[in-house]
Parts: sequence; C-alpha cells; structure tokens
Amino acid sequence: MAFIKRFIPFIATFTIGILAASFFIEMQVPGLGRMRERRHNKFHAIRVENEELKNEVLRLRNEMQSHSHCRKSLDAMTDDEIYSLMPLEAPIPPPAIR
Repeated sequence: MAFIKRFIPFIATFTIGILAASFFIEMQVPGLGRMRERRHNKFHAIRVENEELKNEVLRLRNEMQSHSHCRKSLDAMTDDEIYSLMPLEAPIPPPAIR
C-alpha cells in the first residue's frame, strides 16, 4: 500500500510535467524519416551542383576551343608585331586628392 501512495503522485506529477512541456517543445520520438529526407536533399543538392559544374567545364572548354584560333595567330606573330598591338603609353593617373 505504501508503494501505491508514493507511485501515484509520481505518475501524476510526471504526466502534468509532460503536458506542460508539450506546450513549449515538440514532443516526438526522433524520426529516422526526417534524417533520411535531409540526407536525400543534401545529396540531391550536391548532384545538382555537380551537374552545373560539369556544364560549366564543358562551356569553358568549348569557349577555349573557339578562341584557340586567336592563340594560333598570336603564336605565328613575331615579338615586334605583338608589341605593336599593345599600347606603349601608360595611362595618365588621376589627380591627387588633397
């Protein structure tokens, strides 16, 4: 009988405590479904980023190949011809701020 007198108030207090806590926090068992969903979303984002990077590499590679004819024409030029394409005068610096 003494056990029941001590056990019932404990259960009642515990139940009221859980009820009060449920107003402030979400009372659920940690779900493995949410972790799987987060992991799936993370891998999907990585996969999308990987595809974007592959497309960027292909675009840059194609752009580099399209500009390769310019590089070949520069390789055929002499140093004097290349220097003639470059501006010889330095730009005029802006006036000093006082």
